[in-house]
Amino acid sequence: MYINGFGVPRDYAHGFAFFRQAADQGNANAEEMIGLMYDTGSGMRRDVAQAMAWYRKAADQGFAGAQIDLAKHYFNGDGVPKDYQQAMYWARKAADQGNADAQVMLGFLYYHGLGIAQDYTQALKWYRAAADQGDAGAETKVGTIYSQGNGVPKDDAQADVWYRKAAEQGFPSAQNILAMAYVNGTGVSKDYAEAMLWFKKSAAQGDAEGTMYVGQMYRDGLGVQQDYFEALIWYRTAADKGFKTAQERLDELEQYIHERIPAALAVRCTLEGAPPIWKARDAKVAMKLYDDCLQRNFKRLGVAFQ
Repeated sequence: MYINGFGVPRDYAHGFAFFRQAADQGNANAEEMIGLMYDTGSGMRRDVAQAMAWYRKAADQGFAGAQIDLAKHYFNGDGVPKDYQQAMYWARKAADQGNADAQVMLGFLYYHGLGIAQDYTQALKWYRAAADQGDAGAETKVGTIYSQGNGVPKDDAQADVWYRKAAEQGFPSAQNILAMAYVNGTGVSKDYAEAMLWFKKSAAQGDAEGTMYVGQMYRDGLGVQQDYFEALIWYRTAADKGFKTAQERLDELEQYIHERIPAALAVRCTLEGAPPIWKARDAKVAMKLYDDCLQRNFKRLGVAFQ
């Protein structure tokens, strides 16, 4: 309660004292929590050496949470030398207890051959174990293995089953992959509207790649009416998130707009965008309406109108 401030003012010192009392009696959960406080610098200066010492106390009692904590430190080289074999050692102990994070780590280590010989069969085994617990990242990895045919026959339809599981949990990466499957007809029938739906779900979560692809769908007129204005908006939003590819596509579209769109806008504003122009009996009024139409559209594009 004191650590999280549930029902009482947050007080790290009191929280640490309670955990230490329990840890001194051999409570593994308390030992891990003390390790976590040292690890995150909660109420104290961060001390990874102390964190590792307390994690190990809990891990040696078979506490899966502390075992995966140790594995992550060795995997990332956080406060200790990077050691994939130690990461494998502790992750396996936790994975054997059903810890999904540990199962995902084992899958990754086997898939990439880190600290052990590359083994796609073992990678699939451990990713699948985590996926069967509903881990969206693991579901996506299982989909990738079937998509690429690593250690199993290539099966795009089966890959899409797993991508969909993760996508329906709101995992942006899987939503983008599933959307692209609908764009290309990979394992499913081509369906641009369905693709746009999944790209937009990803974008709604702030995913830069999904945001960029929404722009691309508008640019190419796939599943929606072609609209360079909308494309530019979505590209710019993705680029503002620091996504380099989106910036490149934004630059390409802006160049296209500067070179070709002015003439197209002239036609649009004359024939489609501003019907009142047709009805204006006064030439000055008509020209004003025409200029206003151009100004609005260029402003929407984010391009200076001259």
